[in-house]
Amino acid sequence: MKLAICTDVFADLSYTDMLDKVKSLGIDAVEMTAGGWGARKHCNTAELLADEGKRKEFMGELEKRGMRISALNTSCNPLWPSKTGEEYKKSMYDCATLAGLHDFTQQPLGHGGHGQIFLTACRLDQFF
Repeated sequence: MKLAICTDVFADLSYTDMLDKVKSLGIDAVEMTAGGWGARKHCNTAELLADEGKRKEFMGELEKRGMRISALNTSCNPLWPSKTGEEYKKSMYDCATLAGLHDFTQQPLGHGGHGQIFLTACRLDQFF
C-alpha cells in the first residue's frame, strides 16, 4: 500500500519545507489543493500553468526527494449560480490541464437546478 498526505495540514510551511516534513514521515506522495475553495498554499495552479520554468522547478523539488503527486484536489461547487461558481468551474478545468489532461472526457451525471453536472475522472499518478 502507498500512502499520501493532504498537504493542507502543513499550510503554515513553505512548499519545500512541507515536502521535507512529509518525506521525514516516510511518505512519498502528496495530495495538494489546486483549485476550488481550498487555500492552494502549495500549488498555485494559475502560476504553474502560466510559467513552464516554475512548473519544472515545482516538479523538480518533488523529484529531488523521490516524491510524486497522488492527487490535485479541486473541491468546489461549480454549479453555484454566481461568479464564484464560474471561478470554481474554471479552477476544475485548470486543475485537469495542470495534470496533463488536455483531452479528457465529460460524462453527464444528471441535471442540477442551474445546469448539468459533469464528472471528470482520471488517475493522476499516470501523469506525475
